[in-house]
Amino acid sequence: MEVTQAMENYFDKLLSFWEDQFSSLPKISFEEDIESWMYVGVPDEEESVQWRPRLKTTKEDFTLIERELGMKLHSSIKEYFNSFWFLNLQGFYGSNRITLEEVIPNKDILAFFTNQMNFEVSAERKFDYTLIGYISPDDQGLLLDNRTGEIVREDYETNELLRVASSLSELIDSLRITK
Repeated sequence: MEVTQAMENYFDKLLSFWEDQFSSLPKISFEEDIESWMYVGVPDEEESVQWRPRLKTTKEDFTLIERELGMKLHSSIKEYFNSFWFLNLQGFYGSNRITLEEVIPNKDILAFFTNQMNFEVSAERKFDYTLIGYISPDDQGLLLDNRTGEIVREDYETNELLRVASSLSELIDSLRITK
């Protein structure tokens, strides 16, 4: 429940910020292939639409996914994908902007993990890390260590991994909405 609670705290901060600053829900660019119930209202003249995170009532079956991958995934990544439906989760951690993977209906979670595993195998690396988002301004990959749950950033030029946070829940709970 640590990740779920961290996400709930983050979304409370996000909703409060948008209400205080703009008297609305968060807005995002409208995409036709997103389920309409993820949106609140209709797109405006700039094709932006309000949205609200929603607690998931249907859960992904990670037993099948782990069987297909031939490995166990860290409990925090499973909780992340089973907590909320949301269109955007980003904020500031230190001086860096963090953008995490969205969780939307009809997202093929098995394909999400299989594609990453295939990439690692083609690069002749072991699939120990899951790409969960990006960290800017350097546009480096933000990875979750499937063995420990630790969050690291990958420098694509040197392949060096640098620790960012001890856990996904710590990272999310520490995100600030504004710099």
